Amino acid sequence: MKALSIRAGSGALKQLQKEGLDEDKIAIIPAASGSAKWLALARLDAAILGHMFQRRTRPLHLIGSSIGAMRISYWARQDPIAALNTFEHIYVHATYGPEDTIQSITEKSLAMLDSILGDTGPDEILSDPVKRVHIMAVRGKGPTAISHPTLSIPGFALSFLANAIDRKTLKHFFHRTLFSDMRDEISFLPHLKQDLPTDVYALTAQNYKDVVMASGTIPRLIEPVMHIDGAGKGPFWDGGITDYHWDSPFIREDGQQREDLIFYPHFYETITPGWFDKHLKRIARNSPNHDRLLLLAPSADFVNSLPLGKIPER
Repeated sequence: MKALSIRAGSGALKQLQKEGLDEDKIAIIPAASGSAKWLALARLDAAILGHMFQRRTRPLHLIGSSIGAMRISYWARQDPIAALNTFEHIYVHATYGPEDTIQSITEKSLAMLDSILGDTGPDEILSDPVKRVHIMAVRGKGPTAISHPTLSIPGFALSFLANAIDRKTLKHFFHRTLFSDMRDEISFLPHLKQDLPTDVYALTAQNYKDVVMASGTIPRLIEPVMHIDGAGKGPFWDGGITDYHWDSPFIREDGQQREDLIFYPHFYETITPGWFDKHLKRIARNSPNHDRLLLLAPSADFVNSLPLGKIPER
């Protein structure tokens, strides 16, 4: 049984057939939302971190939302595998029960984040000589700008219905907010803005924990982040609402990026653009955004061999 599936867009496939995999050509690594599904990638991440990007000098851009924001955070630590193991242990042993409220879940999530990042984590991440971290959240707009997790439900329901008609209607309910390490030019930003309007703010040691918390603020379960240093007032919600699996136009066949690759260790062989799309079973197929994509995921045979025949979700 093959445990891994490798999929490549047409442009990436041609380049790989001609040159093989040159890791210096990898420009961007996305990390998807998906709560506990990230656990299916923990050992794969450890293998990649232990064998790739050891002598790299060119900037490597890591972009994540929700739980993906935590994954790219351990990727950019001084000892990424130790940080991964710490995150995995704390995450697996966290306890929640029927007695938990939105407030208590929020408090436990903040405590978990503090335990994982500690006092030095943000400074380590933002001083990595190669890796550049970018984290997506969304700012509530109109009916989703209500800060109360329960009272905001009608606004989210309305945005879900609008998204079922056209993904671009999300711009009327949310404003994409990308928090970025500003040490290098964000070359993919113009392509990203072609999809949905996107505001960019500096990711700093002072706002790092708030940004990660905002990116993972699941509506109805966690209180939104109401203010982020450098970005102003919220409420800020889960970045997976707009960018669940990152079907985004990071790289086009133009300019100097025509040979760059997107390397995507993912827990599925398919890509679902936004959080609401998973309920619609809307999967991006033959997307032009995938031309430069190299996707590495657990194979269908491997997933079928797991308990319940699926990637664990809880």
